[in-house]
Amino acid sequence: MIKRLIFALLLAGSAYAQQLFVMPMTQQTNSKGKTYTAPAYANLLAKGEAWQAMPLGAEPICLFAAMNPTQAEITAISASPGVTTLPSNLTLVMSTTDAARATAFLEANNIPGSWVQAGMTWLTMLRYSMQLFQFMQRYNGVATANGHTPYVFHGTSNTLNTLVNAIPSTMTADLQQAATSLGYTTSGITGSMTVRQALIYLGQQWPMQAQIQFGGMVF
Repeated sequence: MIKRLIFALLLAGSAYAQQLFVMPMTQQTNSKGKTYTAPAYANLLAKGEAWQAMPLGAEPICLFAAMNPTQAEITAISASPGVTTLPSNLTLVMSTTDAARATAFLEANNIPGSWVQAGMTWLTMLRYSMQLFQFMQRYNGVATANGHTPYVFHGTSNTLNTLVNAIPSTMTADLQQAATSLGYTTSGITGSMTVRQALIYLGQQWPMQAQIQFGGMVF
C-alpha cells in the first residue's frame, strides 16, 4: 500500500515543485472590509501563485501546499512564527530526532502525535495526519449545522489530555454524528479515554484505499 502511495506521489509531483508546510490559520480582512479565515503566510507567495490548504476542521491550523514556490518564498515561510516545513522528499525515514520534533509540534497544536515513531516515513506520518484533518473537517460541518461550536479546542478549556466524559455532551454527540456519517464506529471510545486517544481512534478509521488528493499530489 505504501509503495502505491509513494508511486502516486511521485507521479503527481512531476507537474509541480510543491512544498508542504503546517501553518496557523488567522483572521484576515480583505480590501472590502470582509473578515475571513486563511493561512497566515499565503501572502508570502507571489501574487497569483497557486496554493492549497487543508484546515484541521475549524481549528486555527492547516496543512499548506505551495504549488511552485521559489527558494526565497520557502525560506520566508519557513522562518515565520508557528510554521513547520516538511521535507521535500517525503519518502525519507524519520529519525528519532525527527519523530520527537514532529510529535512535539503536533501536540502543541492539539493534533495527536503520540503515535509518531522513528522509522516511519514522512509520507506515512503525513497520510495519517491527513486522515485526522479530514475527520475534523466533517466534525466542523456537523457541529456548525447543529448550531454548536465547531471547535474542539480553540476557545475552550479542552486539551488532548481532557477525558471524553469531561467534554460537553453536545460536542460528544457531534463527534459521534460525524463519525457515523463517515461509516466509522465509536464503540471503542469510552468516557475514561483522553480526547487524544479518541481522535487517534477516529482518524485511523479513514480507509487506506481511499485516496486523499492534496496540493497536486495523491496520498
